[in-house]
Amino acid sequence: MPWILGLAGSTWLVSRNWKRAAAVLQADYACALKLSTPVAFKSAMYTAGRDGVLFKGGDALERLSQADTFVFDKTGTLTTGTLVVTDVLAFDPEFDPTDVLDLAASVEEHYFHPLAHAVVEAARRHSNRHFPHEEVDFIAAHGVASVIRGERVVVGSRHFLEEHESIDMGAHEEDIERLQAEGKTPLYIGLGGRLLGIIALKDSLRANTAQTLKRLRTLGVKRILMLTGDHEVRAAELARDLGLDAYHAQLMPEDKARILHELTESGAKIAFVGDGMNDAPALAGAHVGIAMQRGADLARLTSDIALLEDDIARVADWAHGAGALLAVDNCFCSPAVQQPLNFGADLSIQSATKFIDGHGRVLGGIVCGREDLIKQIGLYVNSAGLSLSPFNAWLLLSGTETIFVRTQQQAASAQKIAEWLKKQPAP
Repeated sequence: MPWILGLAGSTWLVSRNWKRAAAVLQADYACALKLSTPVAFKSAMYTAGRDGVLFKGGDALERLSQADTFVFDKTGTLTTGTLVVTDVLAFDPEFDPTDVLDLAASVEEHYFHPLAHAVVEAARRHSNRHFPHEEVDFIAAHGVASVIRGERVVVGSRHFLEEHESIDMGAHEEDIERLQAEGKTPLYIGLGGRLLGIIALKDSLRANTAQTLKRLRTLGVKRILMLTGDHEVRAAELARDLGLDAYHAQLMPEDKARILHELTESGAKIAFVGDGMNDAPALAGAHVGIAMQRGADLARLTSDIALLEDDIARVADWAHGAGALLAVDNCFCSPAVQQPLNFGADLSIQSATKFIDGHGRVLGGIVCGREDLIKQIGLYVNSAGLSLSPFNAWLLLSGTETIFVRTQQQAASAQKIAEWLKKQPAP
């Protein structure tokens, strides 16, 4: 300790620069810095848990801070997911609208989806008649199927009934277009190869969705998109009202995963927010996946972050919180000493850890190596034409074992130095 204090004092006397003196002290406090990073992350994760957000590891915090593109599912994410049955149409004389509703609810009661839940709740408020049926099959992103009275019954999307069940809807096109024009989501019920009826539902936007998206914009998010299996008309209306950069409608689960892959290939760091079982591939494939509190078990299992409260505002809260944590950590100091050390490195933890090698360790951009390699490093830097700041040059000439990486260009130089070190004989 006396030697370090003496060196810090000498540095100040020679340079009259208190920041350089602080840098010498910081080099000796590496153990404290080593502890500060995991403590900061654990503390942030604990605070997030109390705030209603579960981070499944410190890397999820870092990846959230890196996200520049946010992609949202619609139903249950941007909207409340609490749908209300508004219309029930029956197209068979043997079934009235109540029968259609009860039949759909009988098979939908086994399915975890906002549409299914709304149908079951509507049936319970009315006659609540149950149609005995055989085992229910769940077809992801399509609907459900079973057998009632010896006839196959299917409940789901138009694509499911038309493409997979070959049910013709041409005779009812006018009713379908009317419901869609009113901003309602049609749920189609088929029985014995014919269209039995349509149940129309309507969802409402979350009260704080628009404000949450606005906050994400202020945090520097470049693009906000919506992916949904809903109809084009309703998706376009919602995207326009929220001022989204783009949207994609009438998607299958594999379509969502494909679109996210294409965005990733273009260089986007994607945070995907969803809740349904059919969102699982997108949640798993995104840079960071966020599952809503009322999401399906599979969605919550495959996500990196799970909301513990049904509040979309938490997404913006912790996009800001993660960014603030990494900004402080990248300065390699606590808030109390942040200003004296701002001249230091500005690298993410993920980048800094790439410099670890057999000759030393990296902590917050500070490369601690063997003294017998310092001169060799200096010769290598000069011969390779790498970029080092005047301060780093001064550190090398003074024989110190510490190099401060300050810019992205210097970061690239430090990376090359680390690679060169790996080729040197081990101590």
